Amino acid sequence: MGSKISSSASNIYDKEPIKIDQALDFTSLDEYVFTLEDLAQFKINGIQIGINSQIDEEIKEEITSNKNTYDSSAPPLIHINQGTSGLLPDIDEIGINNYVHCFCLLEVEEFEKIDSGIIIEFGEYAYGNQNDFGMKTFYPSKKGGLRLYVVKTKIFEEYSRLARIKCKIFKKEILEDILYGISREHKWRLEFYDRKEQNCIDFVAILLDYLQILNYEIYKGNIDDIPDKILRVLMKD
Repeated sequence: MGSKISSSASNIYDKEPIKIDQALDFTSLDEYVFTLEDLAQFKINGIQIGINSQIDEEIKEEITSNKNTYDSSAPPLIHINQGTSGLLPDIDEIGINNYVHCFCLLEVEEFEKIDSGIIIEFGEYAYGNQNDFGMKTFYPSKKGGLRLYVVKTKIFEEYSRLARIKCKIFKKEILEDILYGISREHKWRLEFYDRKEQNCIDFVAILLDYLQILNYEIYKGNIDDIPDKILRVLMKD
């Protein structure tokens, strides 16, 4: 698969799929009470990546203590297929663009009429923690870590302050299958979160690789704002 720039869960869904009317026309998400089982059956047609700056004091100290590693540009795209899983290279990257918060909006076929999507993100989220928008938060695991919630697309676009990238995908599957697919080799529970080895950037990179990106377009920010691990997946041939 190629791309060009033009500008844990396993068997957690045992219930019978709930059929959602394709002609949804309500204007407020509050008028429908979604469940995790609902979301699991929705078909994902595309994905957008949101990136926000997130540099804490520990990271600032790490960068300033080793100025030779301070590089905000993405490295040359070489040895892309090296690494344990065959997806990502095993290197230690300290570039400023790697210290950001990354999250995704899944574009849902059933939500086209209400201009909404499902935010999916992995981080230091304990089970039951609420999101920034006050929407109902779903955790596939009661151990926390990976979470989902439904928001208006416009809200996601405004919240993506540093950069926003829209991607076309090859694998258009229901969410249940996607969650299962990205959990075969990785565990997305809070206990497995690691700031350097398995963080929000790693999660987005693995999710994108699984969906097989056909092409992408940068709607906000520029290529230097995209973390290196994610950029490699986007530009992978």
